Amino acid sequence: DHSQIELNENSTLSYTYDGDTRKVVLSGEAFFDVEKDPKHPFVIETGEVQTRVVGTSFNIRAYPDEAKVKVSVKTGRVEVQKREEVLQKKGLPLVLSPGNSAIYENENATLEKAQDVATEDVDSWQQGTLVFSSGVTLSEVIPAVEKFYNIKIKADETILNVTISGARFSREMSVQDALNLIKDPFGGKWTVEGDVFVISGGGQ
Repeated sequence: DHSQIELNENSTLSYTYDGDTRKVVLSGEAFFDVEKDPKHPFVIETGEVQTRVVGTSFNIRAYPDEAKVKVSVKTGRVEVQKREEVLQKKGLPLVLSPGNSAIYENENATLEKAQDVATEDVDSWQQGTLVFSSGVTLSEVIPAVEKFYNIKIKADETILNVTISGARFSREMSVQDALNLIKDPFGGKWTVEGDVFVISGGGQ
């Protein structure tokens, strides 16, 4: 139907037709540019989250080993809802417009609107950059940086809830500079143990 999907590394996608609905199941991260077709809605299932669109472009990050599912919209409108609510036909979806994001927390099963993002940053990974908005926690940053640079990072649990005021990583940036970008805001430090980079608080 001319819809286009770009998969990030370590991501998989399966596609089926369910009546009049175009349905895919995503594990990992992908950017969607969905052809408008009101008669055939496009549905993406990612674990406990369902995203429904008619015609729009947006990004979904839903790696199984990460604690969150994040949906960010570049153009058009997107509806995001817990799959359980969809199946039970209860509750109302979150409606996202360009620049809006929603995050589903796996641990407490909550789905809420998140801080807005610049539309040009929604699919920044396709241009070889990794962008985080102000207020993001290290628990979200570190797993993404691990995948982006294909490295292993171990962080003290005491720093995972530390927030940063935004950060931008690029393929051209060295791993050392990336680690400095993570630890500098809270005065932390990093060391190397074998093939693992260890980040700790400044007082340790």
